[in-house]
Amino acid sequence: MRGHLGILSALFLVAAAPVLGQLPDGYTRAEAVPLPERLEAVYADGRVTLTVRRAVGDSVSRSLVHLAESLVPDPAAIEAEAEAFLASRIGPGQWPENFAEARDQDGPRWAWMQYEELIPFALHGNAAAHFIERFHEMARTRSGGSSYFSLEISYLATVDPHPDDGHLVTLILDYEKWCGSLCGFRFTHERRVHIASDGTVLRIEGDGPTAWAMS
Repeated sequence: MRGHLGILSALFLVAAAPVLGQLPDGYTRAEAVPLPERLEAVYADGRVTLTVRRAVGDSVSRSLVHLAESLVPDPAAIEAEAEAFLASRIGPGQWPENFAEARDQDGPRWAWMQYEELIPFALHGNAAAHFIERFHEMARTRSGGSSYFSLEISYLATVDPHPDDGHLVTLILDYEKWCGSLCGFRFTHERRVHIASDGTVLRIEGDGPTAWAMS
């Protein structure tokens, strides 16, 4: 990743090492590129917007969010879902190429397939970084064009006390793009990470193929 991600890496440094503990089966840790705590960008009279809000204002929250953003599933789990999807189709069509494009991305694998955009399987921090970069690319190339074009991307990371033990970290990525009445694409992916007070990741919810809508 280049361009704005390089700028973000220089401006927003990771300040605290994530808490350490056991991980659920099938998961490993892979550090994500640095992300901003807050970022707001608006172009084209409000038709093109980016919102990033991460609850990393104190050392505990920062460590918990970094941990939640660093978790990646075994690539074999993603491949198994891809194979199940292909098996459900009458013919393969372009789907094998769509999965291959996601598989060939650099870094820890978080994407399920490429369809209009890379569609997340797991909300690793690099997924958020990818869509921040995509926003800047499209803001440069599309915001001055058709008035039908609109783009809204938001990434939120919150930390809340868990009623039983530790904390719940919630990561939410929303993507919505419109370029006409028959040209729209949107999805939402939410990851919930339950982390015990000793840093053990108790469970991860929400990872898996992301549903999308298009017109």
